[in-house]
Amino acid sequence: MQLLPYIWTSTQLVIQDLSIDTITATQEVYDSCRYLLDWEGRAKEYSPTFISQIYQTPELPPNGILSNARLQTVLFKNKPIGFLELYHGYPSPNTLWIGTFLIHKDFQQQGFGIEVISQLCIEVQKLGFQYIELGVALKNWPGIRFWTKLGFDRIKRHWGHKVYSSDNFAGIVLEKSLNVK
Repeated sequence: MQLLPYIWTSTQLVIQDLSIDTITATQEVYDSCRYLLDWEGRAKEYSPTFISQIYQTPELPPNGILSNARLQTVLFKNKPIGFLELYHGYPSPNTLWIGTFLIHKDFQQQGFGIEVISQLCIEVQKLGFQYIELGVALKNWPGIRFWTKLGFDRIKRHWGHKVYSSDNFAGIVLEKSLNVK
């Protein structure tokens, strides 16, 4: 299985593997998006050292292999403005899993997210992947609109509480077909 390169580019952005030098600035990206944890029911899981923790011990899917994981920082004019947590080959060998995708709150609504994900689709299609999947919380309306606008329009499965309340949480796994021939 071919993996994304350690560094790749889009029109305005450089996406490269997370490094010791970018941990602090990437943590600032994570901190700016802390409100997402509320929508996922994970506010108590917030950690001011989350990026450092996953840099040292990346989160892997069941039976995951460390070499198939990528933690990448999104740079705009050499400044970290985003973060990608990816896994090649989950839940099936021809699928790329997006575990986390964040754009710093101050850089949202400027097209950077669309640019990253559009280029990511091109890059992984060139590698032969047929699908990209990700999970999104149902209370994350901006996220659902973002992903469906980009073609992540197939609901693969769902999880969470069966009845809505402000204290209950649920989500869906969305898939995009890359139409690899």
